[in-house]
Amino acid sequence: MVAAIDESLLIRERSEITDDWLSRVLDTPGLRIEEVRGIGAGAMALTLRVTYAGSRSGTTIVKLASEDESTRNVGLMMGAYRQEVRFYEHIREHIAGPLPTAHFSAFDPVEGWFTLVMEDVVDVVAGDQAVGATVEQAAEVMRMLAAVHAPVVGRDDLAELPPFAGAPENFMSTDLLSGCVTTFSERFGHRLDTEHIDVLERYALAADAYNADRRAPFGVVHADARLDNVLFGGHHGAVLVDWQTVQWGSVMTDVAYFLGSSLPVETRRAEEERLVRTYHEALVAHGVADFGWDEAWEGYRRQVFWGIAMPLVSAVFVENSERIQEVFVEWTISACQQAIDLGSLEFLPEVEERTALRVDPVDEGAHDTEPPKLWSESYYADAVSDDQRIGVYARIGDTRNLGRSLVSLAIVRPGQAPVILSDAEAPLPEWADDGVRLGVRAPSYTLEIDIAEPIERFTVAFEGEATTYADDVAILRGEAGVATQVSLRLTWERDGIDYRWRRATRYEIPCRVTGTITIDGEEFDFAGDGQRDHSWGIRDWWGNAWMWSAFRLDDGTKVHAVTVEETPGLAFGYVQKGDRIAELSAGGSTIEVGETGRLTKAIVKVDAEDLVVKVRPQAYGSLLLTADDGRVAHFIRALATFSTTDGREGVGWIEWEHLVDGPRGGLGL
Repeated sequence: MVAAIDESLLIRERSEITDDWLSRVLDTPGLRIEEVRGIGAGAMALTLRVTYAGSRSGTTIVKLASEDESTRNVGLMMGAYRQEVRFYEHIREHIAGPLPTAHFSAFDPVEGWFTLVMEDVVDVVAGDQAVGATVEQAAEVMRMLAAVHAPVVGRDDLAELPPFAGAPENFMSTDLLSGCVTTFSERFGHRLDTEHIDVLERYALAADAYNADRRAPFGVVHADARLDNVLFGGHHGAVLVDWQTVQWGSVMTDVAYFLGSSLPVETRRAEEERLVRTYHEALVAHGVADFGWDEAWEGYRRQVFWGIAMPLVSAVFVENSERIQEVFVEWTISACQQAIDLGSLEFLPEVEERTALRVDPVDEGAHDTEPPKLWSESYYADAVSDDQRIGVYARIGDTRNLGRSLVSLAIVRPGQAPVILSDAEAPLPEWADDGVRLGVRAPSYTLEIDIAEPIERFTVAFEGEATTYADDVAILRGEAGVATQVSLRLTWERDGIDYRWRRATRYEIPCRVTGTITIDGEEFDFAGDGQRDHSWGIRDWWGNAWMWSAFRLDDGTKVHAVTVEETPGLAFGYVQKGDRIAELSAGGSTIEVGETGRLTKAIVKVDAEDLVVKVRPQAYGSLLLTADDGRVAHFIRALATFSTTDGREGVGWIEWEHLVDGPRGGLGL
């Protein structure tokens, strides 16, 4: 393991790299820093070469988390920072192969900061995937991978250690990949042959079943073993760096991944069997037994799909220069061709029709808190009256790691000023012992939620002061309003199929809503339709821009759809009617926001039923939220009517999150 050093030596930015700090982490008094220089171009982390003198001279590598909070939250959510730190702390010592030595590591699971101080591998040249590998370089990498893999092949005891125990699940899911294939095809389909598109579609559809079909021999898998992550030369020979994606899995994954990503197609076709034999022979020479050539070759053919998933997702999600984007596109095409050449599609399992996930009643209650600062637990409910004259929503967002709550309430009526409560500094909720009742008691209001019958019945009670704003968007302009007394008691009763998301910890329940609302002494009997949700996990509400909607059509169809601006083609949610429910995997939104903060155009498209819906906002209940680091988000929320291209009409709520400072890659779903 890495030598135990005081965790207080974790640093957050390059300015904290001082003479004293370096002397302590290297356990060498009297060091003097001469230069700190950035190297590499990683999006998730900052890598620095530190040159020092003094009692001894030399260089070392310092790797830090991104200073951008949204990027850091993505790294935290994906487990990238945790994986690399824990790899050097718990696994590196078991590998005799050519890897840098770590001098110090520390990780903050609350805010995502990490510090990794490593040996500087000098006199080396980094590989360049845009140029491609030579056959000689590929052979050197095969021998290096064998040296790295061999000492830990079959070491099941290591699979129980961090970074593998408690690691995030394989996120290359059918849901994610299906949406990415849609987006990728829209952007780059003109570059692909039909057989390449067929590979993408068939793999995406089978991804969940394929991921579950794990094949030995198991060991440490780098999982991003491409040319850009290899250093050539120096006393180590070829060296594999950047272990943020490390997994416990089939060792042939790295072999297939490198050859598919780093060699030109014609070169791979001509040389791949010889290169895989080079790897296999070196693995056996290092002492790995009971792993014959036929098994190795089949493993190579079987494991090509990870090499499709990584560039596909990166091309869709990662904001890159034109040069890097071109690398991802060419890589995806090459990896698809690799699967075709090797006949790898025969290893994709037959796919059974998926059944939508239902809500576990246990999840209706409070969940155990996890360390990240932006971990939160949120209960939300909305409704629109049958006559469409009044809409309402309420939320308690328990941001307990920040020591406060986010509470919001809105009552909107077409043609009238909105009544809104938006309190981002609310007290923490008080939870009842049964874990299914909670309430926020602030000086000017009380908001209580009671899950009276898990899944089936949910009540919201509000008593106190909200604010009437001059118009729909006064709140977004930062204007004050007029204090307004509100009393509300509504009950949400399930009247559709409850739905649990596959790849996020949240669920949605369509409901019939009844009760009373009183505004400054005027009481309204309420009856209408709505939806409620419960969400828990890391939620960066300023990280990306999304379109959220929940509405009903006049033929009884219920729709819940979420699309994300930076990933057109990807959609989450459902379309349901009666006892039938279809999950969304692809879709998109077209949004235009006027200078006033109102939507001037909104169209939602989803793959289920090939639904295309025009949205017409009728009354706004928007919110303005400011993050601790100053980022500003406008939650443009509206009671809206919906019209489909096939003539159906509907009503519900829509939310467009407009990031005033632009998207920065977080997770707010």
